[in-house]
Amino acid sequence: MGLIFSFGGTCLAQEGAATRPSDVALEIEALRTLDDLQATAPQVHQLIDACAGAAGETKTADTDAIDSAANDDRATYMVLLRLREGLISGDDARIEQDEKELSDLEEKSQVNFSPRITGSLPARTAAEKIVRLFSAQQIAALIAQRNEEISDPTEILVAALSQCRGMKLADFQAFNTDVSEEIADLVAGVTVRPNRSVQMRTAALMRTAFHMQQEDYDAQLPDLQDRAKNLTKVAASMALRHWVQWEIVQLLSNPQLDLALTERSSWGTETSSTSQESP
Repeated sequence: MGLIFSFGGTCLAQEGAATRPSDVALEIEALRTLDDLQATAPQVHQLIDACAGAAGETKTADTDAIDSAANDDRATYMVLLRLREGLISGDDARIEQDEKELSDLEEKSQVNFSPRITGSLPARTAAEKIVRLFSAQQIAALIAQRNEEISDPTEILVAALSQCRGMKLADFQAFNTDVSEEIADLVAGVTVRPNRSVQMRTAALMRTAFHMQQEDYDAQLPDLQDRAKNLTKVAASMALRHWVQWEIVQLLSNPQLDLALTERSSWGTETSSTSQESP
């Protein structure tokens, strides 16, 4: 039996399901990826074995913000529950409606309902093997569904150089860590540990931009951008391949993936008659 989350004396629970709002949000993230990949029943069962011991850590600030928002507004929690159920059952119309509602709530509350997850070492190790479980058509479906989320590493770093300006030191340090790790994975690919060379050079460039006086930053911005381009130079096809790997790392590292897989499996996961497992 899942935990029981209470709103004004009303208990909302589902047998075997997560009920803490941030856990529901994490499960939604896993279910979204399975849905975007059009995962078949055999693939779901193979993922159940692959995710054992691969859970990563989530950012406490993200989970606390989600729990607080859902605690303050019961309707927010109900949207999360409906979206989870829609993703489990594969009800496209319901998913579309609830995704829009959740997006509106994100804009209204300024809360990101997609918690950040630290990629675990077991997930990194298994990522390429898991990618090969899926057909080219399924990988293409994932890319098509998330095309707006796919960014060139150069674009990410050039934007980050400006975004970090004016941040508080603690916020900058967390931001710098996130960006430098993402750049390393997109440029060098997912390995057991992030590429330290790319990661350290990215972090150093970010610190340079962060500590500059405004007039110096304005004057040296073209040079900073050139350094960012040289640091993140990678063929587009490889950057896309690395992005797919990272999506699988995020999936395997999701602490709620085992529950998402169990629930998808119990409902049936053959979402597309044309989807076939890769040899």
